Order: sequence, then structure tokens, then C-alpha cells
Amino acid sequence: LVIFGNFWFMLDLIQTNTKREELRREQDIFDLEQRFKKHELSLQRKIGKANLKGSAVTQSNHEEQQGGVNPPSDAIPYSTKGWKVRVVSSKNEAQVFVNNKMVFDVGSDSGESGRGLHVVVISAKTGKIVQVEKFDTYVDGADKALISFLENVQQGRIVAFSVRDEASFHLQEEARRRLVNMGSTRIGQLEWRDTWAMVTQVGSVTATVDRISHISGLDTWGERVEVEALFSVQDEEVLCKWDEKYQPEIRKRFCSKYDGYGDVCTCEHPLSLIWEDDSVMPGLEFVPTLIVASSNRPKYLFRAILSLLRAQGSQVRNFIVSIDGTDSDANEAVDVCRLFGLKVVVHTPVSSKAGRISQHYKFALSKAFSLFPRADFLIVMEEDLDASVDFYKYFSSTLPILKSDSTLYCVSAWNDQGYTHSSHDPSVLYRVETMPGLGWMLARHLFKKELEPQWPSIDKLWDWDMWMRSNVIRKDRECIIPDVSRTFHFGASGLNVNTYFQKIYFENHRINKDSSVAVDTSHLEEKAYDAFLSEYAQSASVLNGNREGTEDVSCGVMVPSDAAVDAAFILYIKMDHHDDFETWKQLAKCWKLWDLDVRGFHKGVWRLYLKERPLMVVGFPFSPF
Repeated sequence: LVIFGNFWFMLDLIQTNTKREELRREQDIFDLEQRFKKHELSLQRKIGKANLKGSAVTQSNHEEQQGGVNPPSDAIPYSTKGWKVRVVSSKNEAQVFVNNKMVFDVGSDSGESGRGLHVVVISAKTGKIVQVEKFDTYVDGADKALISFLENVQQGRIVAFSVRDEASFHLQEEARRRLVNMGSTRIGQLEWRDTWAMVTQVGSVTATVDRISHISGLDTWGERVEVEALFSVQDEEVLCKWDEKYQPEIRKRFCSKYDGYGDVCTCEHPLSLIWEDDSVMPGLEFVPTLIVASSNRPKYLFRAILSLLRAQGSQVRNFIVSIDGTDSDANEAVDVCRLFGLKVVVHTPVSSKAGRISQHYKFALSKAFSLFPRADFLIVMEEDLDASVDFYKYFSSTLPILKSDSTLYCVSAWNDQGYTHSSHDPSVLYRVETMPGLGWMLARHLFKKELEPQWPSIDKLWDWDMWMRSNVIRKDRECIIPDVSRTFHFGASGLNVNTYFQKIYFENHRINKDSSVAVDTSHLEEKAYDAFLSEYAQSASVLNGNREGTEDVSCGVMVPSDAAVDAAFILYIKMDHHDDFETWKQLAKCWKLWDLDVRGFHKGVWRLYLKERPLMVVGFPFSPF
């Protein structure tokens, strides 16, 4: 049975990864078409096929297109009293050197994940990297993150910018203006596949040097460009005079080492670092919150921690953060946790890719139950998730049913189909045959007796969550989910996520913002839930006529615009057996729901809201409803 189950799990994994590859190809084709439309006239001007003003390209313009002045060598002298910073931009490389030593390198082996605008912040006191961020401005929305990032870089920091591959398409005017204010004279000219490098010092525009190289043809990239500048050693001591209640020494040490933490380091009205435990939610006295984090996304971790601390019923003493990385890699993430006085453990990486994440999850779950011996349940979060204001209230309300119903596998705060157009009522809960993750609660006995002993070994490069969803592990048990999610996925970088993927599949998810909501748990036990669905099916208005009208379900089948406020609807689709999801997958794609694999169903039924009216999609003839 285990062998058979693993076979179907691997088949599902292959199909999901194939779907992701198809999505990437669709993205590339779409972006290419849009880019050519947007830049056609500019490209024609650059390669000499057209001249809108009727004059020839000047020699100086031609030199600029080829990269301008020859790239600098080691001509600029330096000493122990200064930092010579050199920045390289090309199709395949983004590099930064300090005093001729390479301190940052993104090469050709990084592939698509290395595309975009790389920003390296360097201390003018030590010459060491303070932080590194990549903004894939090839994709819509990344430029806004760039603006936010630059707003939080401290005065006196040296900042290096390097384009690798492509960074112009969605680098909008506001972001370019921000770079101009930092001293750039070339960023306004950056277009499709141009290379560009800049180095500057925050607060000293005159120290800025930047260069650009334009493409010479539609299938080319700009030439390799280099810039370099010499900066003097400067003391970067934080000068804020914080009151004792703001823990000035801890804050001062943190802010002298790191940038990008907003109000933590502001002199006026800084963010408090002392969080008193809120009134604990019923049943959660001994239920810890585990945050599973990587070492390379400390800003994400900071945001996730803040959202949890701001949720009603948060208990600082019940937090534990597990960070995957070496001690040196994890320094900033560990310091973020210690800033708030949280328990933190560091996991030394083993395996690779999905296998590495899987082994970290096993370690983190085991460590959490070990450090909290009185915990019979555990809430699991990740560092790229926001928590809703009623996050703990939600788990407090659903814990009793998870305790009492042996047919349940977990409670999740996430609804895979919970987009702004497909969810509506935060009091409504569903039973589903899949394990959504992204903020979930499980029992100690499930982990210790079932999951931990069977956890995929180091040599298995499997996604841990897909393994947990496989029925050979799940054993027909279900999870409780809300109609309106209690978490929001904001991370746009990761093993399986990029900016485009975040925008398409996560950006438009709804998260509950009403702290007064009381969830309805009255019919979540399996028999009661099925009885509720049967009653719903009898009273709801059928959208496509009758059960037999299931052969032709198109995108046009929608809830009427003039439907009564209290109306409820049912839609029958073709589904011959348990694994016949062809019609649903077409419908999910059409309605802009999650369509990479099939999730969120119960016995052939999907529940959602369209136009704020409840809709039950029923697979016929398979579903008993």
C-alpha cells in the first residue's frame, strides 16, 4: 500500500511541477509580447531601423549605446582609510567588489532566479555588506518593494546597484525618480535588456557614479558595464537618544548592523520591542506557535513576527522560531528574534532544494514539541505569512473539533480558493480533503506516532506539504479551513515562488480584518457536515438547469448579477470518479482560482462565493450531493 501510495504521490508531484513549468512559459510569452509592444519604437530608434525625428544617431549616442567610457580598471587607489567599490552589470553577471575583493556575485548558473536589479548595501565603517536584496522589476510590482527598501537605508551607507539580464520592463517612473534622487543620471534611459550599474552613498549625491549600455539588436543584451568609486571610512554610530523604555542599547546594536527595519530604528516614535502577553485565548494556554524560517529572508521574518504579535491573544512566551542555515548565515534572522525576546533554534542545512526544506520542517516540528512538553497541539507558521487580527481566536474556536473528531487531520488558516472575488463570509468554515498548510494546527500524537516515523529521508527531494497531502499519509482524514483566510502569503521569493507567481496566485487573496467575527463550528463533524450539504443542495438554485446539464460548463456560467442577497446557488459539473478533475480544472482556470493542482474539495464538492453569494460546485455523478 505504501509503495502504491508513493507512486501516485510522485505522479502528482511530477504533474504539479509540469504545470509550474507551463506557467513560466506562459509568463515568458506574455511578457515578451507586451514588452515588444511597449518598446517597439524605442528599439527601432536604438538599432537604427527608424528615426522618429528624421536625423541620424549621433556619435555620442552611439558610444553611450555601446557602454560609454571604457570600463574602469584598478586605476583608483585605495588604502585602509577608504573603500573602493566596483560594480559589474551584464547579461549573466551582477558583481560587487570592495577593495578588489569580490563580496557579491550572481552568475550565469543562477538562471531566472538571478534576473532583475540587485542592490547591495555596504557599511562605510567596516566595508562589509549590511544587506542584499534582489528586485525582479521584469515583473509588475517589484519596483514598489524597491522604493520601500530604499526608504529604509540609513544615511551614510554605500549602495551598489547592478542589473542582471533584464530589469526595465516594470521599473516605473516613481522608482526611477527615487534612483535619480540618489544621484543617477542614466536610470531614465534604462530600457529592454539594457545593462546598468551604479554606486552611491546615501546622503551624498555627488559621490554617485553610474553607467549604462543599450542593446544593439532585438536578440541582444547591453554590453558589460562597470563603475567604481572611492569612499572614505565613516563612523555610522546611531545618534538617536531613545528613552529607556525603548531598550536603547539593544536597539542601537541592532540598528548599527542592519537596515530596512523601518520604525525599529527611527528616532521619533520607534516601534516598541516589549510585547506584553495578551489575554490568552481559551484552550491555547499550552499551544505554542512555531515559525519555520530560512536564514536569507530576515525582513520577511520580521514582518511575520509583528503580525503575530499584533494578533489578539498572542503569547510571546509560546513563540519559537526555527531558522534553517549556518550560524553565520542566520545571524540577522537570529538577531530579529532576539530583538523581541523570542526563543530561536538554528538548523544546520541537510539535503538540497525541496529536500532541504523538508528536513528543516521535520527538525522544527520535533524541536517545538520537545521544548514545549505540555503542548498537545502546535500552530505552524512560515516567515512569509501575515496573520489576521483574529488568528488565535480562529484556532481557539476550532481546537475543540480537532480534539474530538478522529476524521480530522488538521485545522488550517488558509483557503486555497479564498480570493477576493471567491470568498466573502469569515464566519463560514469548510471541510476539505487536502492539507492547505500556510498557517495550520496539528496534534502531537499525529506527528510523533505517524508523521515523524515516516518522514521522507534525506535523499528524497520531495515537497513536505505534498507528501503530507498524499492519501497514503492522510488516510482519508480532512482539514478544517475558513472561507476567508486568516493568513496572507506575501513572500515573492523562494524555492517555488517568484514575483510573477506571487502576483497571479497569492496577491489577490482575502484575509479577515474583522476581529469581532465568531466562526460557526456547529456542523463540522463529518455526518453533520454532509447533512448540511445535502440540505443546501435541495434548496439552492441550480445554475445550469439540472444534473444532466453537465457536459457543457463554460466560463459563462456565473451567479446572476441581480441575485437576491440571501440567494444560494449550485452548479453541477462532469466528474465520473474521485480523480476526474478535468472539468473542475478548466473552471478553476476560468474563474481565476488555484489551478496548479486540485485542492479544497470534499466528496466531489467545492464551496466558494461568487458575487458575494454562496455557490456549491458538485461533481456529477461521483458526488453523493
